Amino acid sequence: VSEHGVTDEFIENGEWILESFIADRHVHRNISGRPFPTIEYTVEISRRTLYYIYYVVAPSVLLAVLALLGFCMPSDSGEKLSLGITMLLALVVFMQLVTDRLPPISTSLPLIGKFFGGVIMCVTLSSAMTIFVLSLHFRGPNITPIPKWL
Repeated sequence: VSEHGVTDEFIENGEWILESFIADRHVHRNISGRPFPTIEYTVEISRRTLYYIYYVVAPSVLLAVLALLGFCMPSDSGEKLSLGITMLLALVVFMQLVTDRLPPISTSLPLIGKFFGGVIMCVTLSSAMTIFVLSLHFRGPNITPIPKWL
């Protein structure tokens, strides 16, 4: 009996790589002392990464770069706020698509979730500061008091 399992009829998979397949044969004795064999299989597999790099990591990095490039635009251009809101929408939708493929775990956040959370916070703060700067720019030095009903 060989140490490795028989992989002659193994069919290659597009998502997983078979790293090793080990078969261990053990002989145990039951209560009456008669021997009986058992076989323990150890299967080691690893996930192929091309799919996740192409469809998850690369778009995430591109969205983050676009979000950071929004800081280069001047505040008084109306396109900075449009870019910020569009980026916020794109990030939330893409994060929803990615998290639908992840197992629901409440004990810890996956790294991609932390990444999206950080980029979303960055874009949100940028958009809020743009609104604040634009309100100061167009209001001028005349500050009106906030109404009491608000």
